[in-house]
Amino acid sequence: MDLSSSRCTRGIFALLLLLQLALTFQTAHGFECYRCMSTNSSRPFLCNEFLTHGYDIEPESCDDVYGAKYCVKHIGRFEVLTLDCYQCTSAEEWKCENPELVTNYLQPRNCNHVFEAQYCVKTVGRYGGGIGTKRFCSSVDLGNYCDYVKQPGDKLTYRTCVFTCDTNGCNPAPDLKPSKLVNSFLAVVSFGFAIFRR
Repeated sequence: MDLSSSRCTRGIFALLLLLQLALTFQTAHGFECYRCMSTNSSRPFLCNEFLTHGYDIEPESCDDVYGAKYCVKHIGRFEVLTLDCYQCTSAEEWKCENPELVTNYLQPRNCNHVFEAQYCVKTVGRYGGGIGTKRFCSSVDLGNYCDYVKQPGDKLTYRTCVFTCDTNGCNPAPDLKPSKLVNSFLAVVSFGFAIFRR
């Protein structure tokens, strides 16, 4: 056997070995985990406590999670992942004005379009050149208060109120009721103002 045929044989052997390794080992992928949520309203029983072969769910690749090393199963009470609030304005939807119509005919909608939405808000009063009600999502706690506003050129003073809450669909009607102390204070101020004007 000459030197060139020996080299050729070793080359073929190395090529066959590489081919065998390529067929034996597949491209490396991350591991797979079951990925589901029992709060999914379209398929509520998909993510059962005990996953068996009878369910229509398969493990999915975790390649989309950078550096993923673990599969996690979370059972029990979930943290709120998204917030749902009533979202409307009385300028566009007349039912938005009446709390009873809001709860009977409108549905809370997801607040994913607001970055880090944590609050549902209802405002009543003057906005956008008119008087009305607006219900929306907010990432900021706007508080609970009422104020009397009179803008330059207005003949009337308008009562404007803001109501903020932090649970799903909590902004159909105001939960804020003025305390007796606030009412007493306003009565004394009004009475004093009336006496000093005379």
